[in-house]
Amino acid sequence: MSERTLIACFVLFLFAAGLYFYSQHREHAGVKSVLTRIGDESWKEADEIEVSFRGEGFRLVRRAGRWLIEDGFPRPAQEELVQTLLNTLAGLYGEPRAKGKEFFARFVVDDDEALRLVLKKEGKVLATILVGKRGPNWESSFVRLAGGEEIYLVPVNLLAKLGVFADKPAAPQWRAFVDLKVLDLRAEDLKMLALEGRWRLLRQGEGFVFQMGPEERSVTKEEVASFLRQVFPLMAEEVLPPQEFTSPRARLLYETSLGVSGKLLIGPCQTASKEKGAEEEGTCLVRRGEFVYRVKKKALDPLFNPPLAKEK
Repeated sequence: MSERTLIACFVLFLFAAGLYFYSQHREHAGVKSVLTRIGDESWKEADEIEVSFRGEGFRLVRRAGRWLIEDGFPRPAQEELVQTLLNTLAGLYGEPRAKGKEFFARFVVDDDEALRLVLKKEGKVLATILVGKRGPNWESSFVRLAGGEEIYLVPVNLLAKLGVFADKPAAPQWRAFVDLKVLDLRAEDLKMLALEGRWRLLRQGEGFVFQMGPEERSVTKEEVASFLRQVFPLMAEEVLPPQEFTSPRARLLYETSLGVSGKLLIGPCQTASKEKGAEEEGTCLVRRGEFVYRVKKKALDPLFNPPLAKEK
């Protein structure tokens, strides 16, 4: 193939590529122009979210620097999930699909049948969003702003984000936000870990010193990491009312190089009854701060029989 032919082919390729990208840009711009901005940046600053369906639901409240679920008694909420929800709502765009009260029932965005989201900051309502039925795609839903008559199709399944995995609004689930992680510790950050009155683990240089009774031995970071992985992250089965926890039988103290320190109170354990030959699996109550959790007993067993006490 001659040099002139190659040059001509290259020019044709550039021309075709230019036409393609121009058409794509026009198509994208056309789609974007159809969408209407629904959200507002101020919604990210909300410190309270009321979620309800037919008058029943729960609240997400930001208090003392963290998000809590209020439904009977406070439970810890997953910070990332709540903030993601607020970011999604604040950046919400929608395609207008209908307008007028006569269409509310069709899209299930009427006041009585929609799932209601109320965003507040310092007691002032920032927005009330009525979430209707799921859209034609799984990742879509119909919404309306309270007080307005415009119905929008948005490219996000807001029902699923609120624990409703159905085509139409239903009772929202606070469990979709609950944080069941009790405690997570890593060897690279650990300065001290101790089961009060039983054993103590202290960082020393690149390794650690393990003390248990008269025994004291040096252990490597790898040994400590292996031990911690048997327990952490410590996950709960459920969060219980504070009054469920009576008195601790053990205290786990910890301190990290990140400036985090605290204690985990370990309460009484119960053994589940055997059924149909299944192994007995007991559970224990633990308390960290204001929250009480039920965890599996076997998750705590390494703390009461630490492998670091045994010579390798």
